[in-house]
Amino acid sequence: PVLLVATFCGLWGALRLVRPGTMSTVGLANALGQLSVSFCVGFTILSLVPFHSFPHPNGQRSVAEYPLVLYGEGGDHAHMLIFGALGVILYPVLTVCVVLHAVARYPRMIVSNNMAFVDYFRFIFFRFKPDRFWFGAVLVLRNMLLPLLPMTLPAENADITSALMQLTLWAALLSTVLWMPWRYPQANSMEVFLLLLLVATMSIGSMAIYPGVILSQALCNIAFLCSISGLAISFAYACRQAFSAARSDKSYAVFLSHHKGSGACAARLLKYMLYKEIQKPIFYDCDDLVCLSELFTAVKQSGCVLVLLSGETLCRPWCAGEIVTAHTYGIRLMPARMIPDVDKWCGCTKEEQAQLIAEQFGVLSAHGIAAESIFEAYDFLLAKEPIQLSCSVGSNVLLSSVRVISGSISHASPRFHGGGGGGVVLLPGKAGAVPLPEKVGAVPLPGKLPKLLDSAKAFAWAPSEGSGSGHELTASTCCPMSSKALVMCDAGNSEAAASAHLIRFMMQELLQTDVGVDLDLTFESFWEAAAGDGLRAVLCVVSPRTTLASVTQLARLGCLFKLRPKGQALPVVIGEGFIFPDHVYYEALEAGTLHISSALAEQLPENLTPKDVANALRQLFKGIAKVLNIPTASQDDLAVGMASLAGRLAPMCQLSGI
Repeated sequence: PVLLVATFCGLWGALRLVRPGTMSTVGLANALGQLSVSFCVGFTILSLVPFHSFPHPNGQRSVAEYPLVLYGEGGDHAHMLIFGALGVILYPVLTVCVVLHAVARYPRMIVSNNMAFVDYFRFIFFRFKPDRFWFGAVLVLRNMLLPLLPMTLPAENADITSALMQLTLWAALLSTVLWMPWRYPQANSMEVFLLLLLVATMSIGSMAIYPGVILSQALCNIAFLCSISGLAISFAYACRQAFSAARSDKSYAVFLSHHKGSGACAARLLKYMLYKEIQKPIFYDCDDLVCLSELFTAVKQSGCVLVLLSGETLCRPWCAGEIVTAHTYGIRLMPARMIPDVDKWCGCTKEEQAQLIAEQFGVLSAHGIAAESIFEAYDFLLAKEPIQLSCSVGSNVLLSSVRVISGSISHASPRFHGGGGGGVVLLPGKAGAVPLPEKVGAVPLPGKLPKLLDSAKAFAWAPSEGSGSGHELTASTCCPMSSKALVMCDAGNSEAAASAHLIRFMMQELLQTDVGVDLDLTFESFWEAAAGDGLRAVLCVVSPRTTLASVTQLARLGCLFKLRPKGQALPVVIGEGFIFPDHVYYEALEAGTLHISSALAEQLPENLTPKDVANALRQLFKGIAKVLNIPTASQDDLAVGMASLAGRLAPMCQLSGI
């Protein structure tokens, strides 16, 4: 072992001379540490050879490996004891001491953000979950005890030796089952399986430790099969992992990195729409994350990471960890800017960014992520031209943006090229592109977008024979003005708009009828739809932030109930709750003393007054609201909620068989 370490260090030094910077001292320390931990059993057995003896009938003892050398008689055995003692100190004892020292200091080093310490002892911690960092000490102690017991205890006490070794294996097995310490679930399963085989093999072998006891052929065959199966399955698993690594197989096609505070509903909508397009697994934390420690593992198992820049994404530590992990492991990063948001990180100076990392990103230290890595990954991400994405637009424009993303993921469509401040949206079947405005506020929309919405068809989920989910994105001849149900929302709130699109698509899929969204309509078109006979029910998306302060949504509600005094409207609360308006709000709205009163007066038609708007709100909130916690609900919970909403909407639309 000494020659092995010396040779390794010599090669490292020579390589550094020939190609400076090829391998750092951190890399050398981790390589030597990994060698010591991996070969701890072999080094321990080699060092304890002088202490392993067997008795002679005359009372003397000989070294088990060298029967001609008498135990404790001086001479050759004295020299062997000296070298054996040095080997024990240098290999197992030193390895265990280093590991225990590192494990004991690890929490303090993490709190003090001492990343140099984490880097030098990465060989101990990187294989285990952050909250199971101490399991490296358990592993090393197990690997030292297993050879120590049979090499030091007398051969005539083989029964005691066998019992202690089985207890050691059982302790290791139970600790693995209880804590599941390895980062990868497959590693935990493999560890449990191999330990069970070792326990079974040792239990069978312990039956023959007494003189004169011979195992039956059946037991010998069972022990042999246990040993061979363990080796075969381990070899097969290693080959499978190597083959998967060579093929770059991924568990997820896309990893959605987003900030829950301002991009959760948009991320949920994107997952729904992207899956319809690419028909491949997409990682979304509410659906797929079992344990927080598995978050970065999921990044490594993804083909690309789609980063939704929605205001404070880059200021969130877990989003930073996802981006750094993707950059470190060569996972493709795709930035998508949620219009009109500009990430807070981009407006900070370097000093403010460093202070933000020091104050809020300390949780990443346990995962070996330093501030330098965050800056490097962010610079790499922000150097890319982001896809411009807005949920506060019509369904066809949104679908076109999603198809640009899916095309970029699968390399089947032209890459997205942004220009200036706005992005480019490619429409299906169109050779050109229409600039997407920076801000989409109250409709009618500015520029060329209204003409685009009037001329383009609305898209719906239509059945498909060959699709795995039973639906694909196709053009529908249905116009939102002729829909039986309409989803209303605040166009100025991107999360509310994303929720409205998601509700529209899922209601249309569940009810198999035409459902529109008011984002597809100008105010005049909305007035025409509200006055028509085809509209049977309205779902009004209300959010905790801006619903009662949205001029456009309030004006449309007033218009709706002015034309339909007994109309059926159902409030749908997005999130965990909503503060409903009280009499003070209604009185201020009627009196025109709210901060939005002047803007509302400009938006209202001549025959509509603030009192009509207040009455419309009262009529809306007479109904029992349906709560959909889209930001944090899992896919199964969301499906249950949507099915319940469809059950309430079906009789309103006079649909049967739902």
